[in-house]
Amino acid sequence: MNRFIPYLLVALLLVPSMASGKRKKKKKKADADVARLLKKIEQLPDLAPGHIRWFESFRDRPRIKINRLDTAESPQLKLLVTALQGDRRVTVRPVDWDTVAKLEVHLSKADDSLEPIAHWPNEEDDGALDLQRADETGIPLDLIVIASGHSGFKDFDQLESAHRSAVSTVLKEVLNANVNVFWVGPALYTFRSFEGITNELSRFDEGLQLCEVERMRALRAKHQDDDTESETPEVPACGLHTGDFAGEHQAKLVGKMRFRGKYSRLFGLNQTGIPQCQSSTPTSTQLELDDLDDDFAQTSDRGAFEEALLQLMQYGTPNSRKAIIILSDGKDGFIEDNELCNENFRTKGPCARLHEEFGRARGGGYRTVAKKIEECVQKRLNRRSTALQERFANRAAPWLALARAANIRVYPVAYAMMRGEQNRVSYAHERERLELLAAKTGGTYREVAYTDWIDAAAASLVSELNEERLITVDANLGSELDYIVQVGLTIQQLIEEEKDGEIEEKVKQYEVRTETIAFKSPRIETGLWHWLKQKNDWLRESVGTILYWVIIVLLAIVALLIVWFVLKLLKAGVMKIVKAVTKKGAKAAKAGAKAAAKSGQKKGK
Repeated sequence: MNRFIPYLLVALLLVPSMASGKRKKKKKKADADVARLLKKIEQLPDLAPGHIRWFESFRDRPRIKINRLDTAESPQLKLLVTALQGDRRVTVRPVDWDTVAKLEVHLSKADDSLEPIAHWPNEEDDGALDLQRADETGIPLDLIVIASGHSGFKDFDQLESAHRSAVSTVLKEVLNANVNVFWVGPALYTFRSFEGITNELSRFDEGLQLCEVERMRALRAKHQDDDTESETPEVPACGLHTGDFAGEHQAKLVGKMRFRGKYSRLFGLNQTGIPQCQSSTPTSTQLELDDLDDDFAQTSDRGAFEEALLQLMQYGTPNSRKAIIILSDGKDGFIEDNELCNENFRTKGPCARLHEEFGRARGGGYRTVAKKIEECVQKRLNRRSTALQERFANRAAPWLALARAANIRVYPVAYAMMRGEQNRVSYAHERERLELLAAKTGGTYREVAYTDWIDAAAASLVSELNEERLITVDANLGSELDYIVQVGLTIQQLIEEEKDGEIEEKVKQYEVRTETIAFKSPRIETGLWHWLKQKNDWLRESVGTILYWVIIVLLAIVALLIVWFVLKLLKAGVMKIVKAVTKKGAKAAKAGAKAAAKSGQKKGK
């Protein structure tokens, strides 16, 4: 035993130094991670300019926006709001509501100045408002996820797995959503529950007639009596899905999908007359037998985005929150067109003729001619990109009109990764389409330049949807008047600042406001008839159609009995009065006759 004591003492002496060494090693690793992160952030302006433009608007202070304004229950006013803030990792996430010191609703008539009418947290006065998470108020979320699935992702390390993980994150984590997914390649795949194709993602353009038949049958069943409603299937054949066939189930199916084909049907743009720089050969619909690396399938759909819009409008629930999430590189059409066109423009046409001049050049003239060739090629590429953007703009105009009318917001996560100096997963003009759709519909645009940031961007997007807040305030709105509304937020935010090599934490307070929104209040009906109408609607919704009519018939019988009883009482009262009058008249007549008789006797004497 004695000989082990020295070894024990040595071990005890070494423990503090070993722990110190581990701490130093851990700190060194953390510093290296921060250095790598900062290096990535420095490269972002070149790799993801859209991301930087978007992030800059959150850098100084949080932002709050009104997503929807509802005056259906006037004089109450309901507002759906989202509050976002940036962080050091160049991501944007929802504001932590524990840091919110105050929220105020400002309202005025059109010509007056804005005045605060209600606030949160609630205090013991007349200005309190109700603030709740949107998903806890019974407002459903109708959601379609569009996920690129073409074979171009195979050229970038870890992009396929990161993309699948992001799609899975969105589908699994969004709360209480009616959801479907479009897997986008040369053809669109979506989830349906027809007999024979259950439990899989199937071709979108196959069985469209059956979908329409099923939709009309479901609409008819919905408006029939309660006893037939139970015969309708729990899982709709097409459209949006909930419960066991919703997000988590569809996420598993996405995990089995292949990245096939060098063609993307994201927008379905007509590219007739625009140089494709490669041949296109229609193929059979048997996509399982063909990887479609060189060809694309002739499909009858309008492109994933337009089909998603139409599906939300057809199958969406009334007064729901509606969103389209796009996880994509933004490519539409042949995914290698830019690279092939670059090569073709160098070897054919006016740019190719400059090569002869290059062969005759001497000395420093090589650089001059080489610059001319680059400019010539870029000019032709720009002309082609402009033509594509014009066609996108023509199609986007009605899309945006539909999205605004149905209050559908678009939330893209655009991929901007690079491999080497030239090979990009997407180009700026392709991602700008997604940025436009987000900006014009009230969604939030996200752009990532590294595969290991994709899942974080998806998680941030899910948090934004889950953390949406519903504000309900008694605004005392007048009937058919013009108003302006604005929401203000006071946030106490923890800021980390570096000073003398150490990180100091400071608390800063920000006051931010939404943009003002002008609206006109609806006509507010009052009086007994309006009250009866409200009670009638409430009764029908509460008890169902059959019981409603039973109650109405019983009430009608009771009302008739009351009328009969009242009339009977009136009759009895009238008869009593008539009898009394008649009796009084008879008495008066009798008295008059007596008086006349007495008078006659006196005259006879």
